[in-house]
Amino acid sequence: MKKINFIISCILVFALSGCASTNSTGNNTQNAITTNTENQVPENIKSLQHKIDKAMEVTPSYDEIIEIEKLYNDLLKSEQEKIKDYDKILNMKKLDENDVECIFTVKRLKSSLTEKKGKTLDILSVYYYPDRSSTTVKVDYSIQDDYGRTEKDSYYYMVKATEEDGNWSCEEDPFFELDRLKDMKAILSGGDTNSAQDYAKETFERHREEVKTASIVQIMENIDIKINWGKAVI
Repeated sequence: MKKINFIISCILVFALSGCASTNSTGNNTQNAITTNTENQVPENIKSLQHKIDKAMEVTPSYDEIIEIEKLYNDLLKSEQEKIKDYDKILNMKKLDENDVECIFTVKRLKSSLTEKKGKTLDILSVYYYPDRSSTTVKVDYSIQDDYGRTEKDSYYYMVKATEEDGNWSCEEDPFFELDRLKDMKAILSGGDTNSAQDYAKETFERHREEVKTASIVQIMENIDIKINWGKAVI
């Protein structure tokens, strides 16, 4: 009887050991499948998702959004479906009031220089200082004449943008506008004054530590949008 009990005990031990081994093997197989699945994600998808995750933590620049958009469009549709939060990144591409103020300033510069002098304008950099009453914008540019001669200069403007029902409007800072009108009268009288530019430049320099950089790519991509200025559309 003792021998029979011993044999039964041995059988049970072997049976349980076999189950444990089977479970362990199953778990290891499952882990291996999971690991392999993770490793099978293409590097371009991993890289793009990392850029999006990083952009969601800190507001990205317009140029960074454009880069993400390009990388996303380069993916196959099946690969795009694996990317998370891309729609949220696209929402960040919408223009805000500071964007419109910079675009409007460049439009004003282009119309005053290229139409008047018939020269080629190249925007080098755009900076802005946003205040509650208006935003002071500085545009560094170069302009080339028909003989290939290039002149570099800076243009200052003070403007406030507002949106209503999807339509943008801009108004000049009242003090800047007053100086600009004085300048126009002086020029018509044969004088030479630049008080509006001086006033805007002084404001810009006084707040230089608070100045922000605008995206030239964003400005030029949206340069043709309609912006109301008083009763006119620019």
